[in-house]
Amino acid sequence: MIKEAGQWFSVPPKRHDDSKMSHYQLKMLADFGFNESNPKIKSITEFAMNYIENDLFAIKQALPKKDSNPKIGDNFNEWHALPCDSPVISSTLYRLGNRSEALIKSIDLIREKWNNETG
Repeated sequence: MIKEAGQWFSVPPKRHDDSKMSHYQLKMLADFGFNESNPKIKSITEFAMNYIENDLFAIKQALPKKDSNPKIGDNFNEWHALPCDSPVISSTLYRLGNRSEALIKSIDLIREKWNNETG
């Protein structure tokens, strides 16, 4: 599972409830007690920290455009922070022991977005 999680969104997911998505695999490893003291886990978290959009963690994803299907080839490299995935990544990184400035900023932004009248 560490090897699979280490592939960190090598291809964009087709649906966001797929248990094979990298951040769900990493979350399960955190549930099993792994943390950043494991060099392989640390490597995955460092890789994940490279993909941030507007202070939220991002996944490889093609955003749909009206009346067109995005083309996803071998060189596809779009990363987007999505409301269904960014909080999962942030909470998982936190559970793994990460306390980086980028993570704390992400958590604060998520809290701010939910701490309102419509949240």
